[in-house]
Amino acid sequence: MRASGLATDQFQGAMSTPDRTHSDLGARVKLIIEFLSTKRDNTNPGMLFFVMYDIEDHKIRGHVAKYLIRNGCLRMQKSVFMGNVPHKKYREIADTLEEVNAMYSNGDSILVLPVTRETIAQLQVIGKDLNYKMATEPPNVLII
Repeated sequence: MRASGLATDQFQGAMSTPDRTHSDLGARVKLIIEFLSTKRDNTNPGMLFFVMYDIEDHKIRGHVAKYLIRNGCLRMQKSVFMGNVPHKKYREIADTLEEVNAMYSNGDSILVLPVTRETIAQLQVIGKDLNYKMATEPPNVLII
């Protein structure tokens, strides 16, 4: 737990990790494209996954969000993150979230859902105008 940055004593203090959330649509799309384009070597391929949670306690929810961002996850919505990390790091994140949830009595839920790039390409976004297909299938553009 201490190595993950979520040791019990750290829940009592503020953490100063910058949030990688952007309000500008263009900046968000650019960040998602960059995130999904991250190359992994063949010995340690990237694991693409979503983390979704319903955590009642504001302080714990904030620390979990900062932990996910520190570990390479991208915030998609307030309680939804996308990760693209080596399998070992994915396992560490999932195990840490399980430990955090077991630390206190709660009715919270945390979902960790592995997905394929093909699944992401089929994602349908309803509501906010954010083109996820552009993130997985960037258009070929020639600028002269």
